[in-house]
Amino acid sequence: MAAERAGEVSLVGAALAVTAATLPTQPLGALGRPATWQSDATADTVRDVQRRIPEGARVAAANGLAPQLTARAEVYLFPRYPGGPGVRPEWVAAYDRPQDGLFPARQEADALRALASAGYAPVRSGGGITVYRLGGEGV
Repeated sequence: MAAERAGEVSLVGAALAVTAATLPTQPLGALGRPATWQSDATADTVRDVQRRIPEGARVAAANGLAPQLTARAEVYLFPRYPGGPGVRPEWVAAYDRPQDGLFPARQEADALRALASAGYAPVRSGGGITVYRLGGEGV
C-alpha cells in the first residue's frame, strides 16, 4: 500500500514537472510574459477612434471590432450591414485594409467602397480603422 501511494505521488510529481516545463510554450504561458501586460499603441488608437461612436448608437462593425462595442452600442456585422434587412445603422466601424475572416476580404472591400454612395462619410480614422457616419463629414 505504501509503495502504491509512493507511485501515485511520483506520478503526480512527474505530471506537474511536465506541465511546468511546457507551460511557456502554451497559450497560458503568455500570462507570465511582461509584454502581455503592456499597453499596445495601436489598440489604444483603435479604442480612441471607436469612442467617436456614441453610447446606444446603432453601428455596423467589422467582426474584429464588434466585441469592443457590444457593451455600449447596438452592433450589427459589417459588411452584412448597412444594407441588411430592415436596419440602417447610423455608424460603421471597419478596417481600412480588410483581411479574410468571417467575411471574405473582397466582400468587405466592396462594402467599404459602397459606403459613400450609401450616404456614409468618414468621421474619424486611426490604428488601421475608420469610423463612418450616415451623413457625417470629415475625418
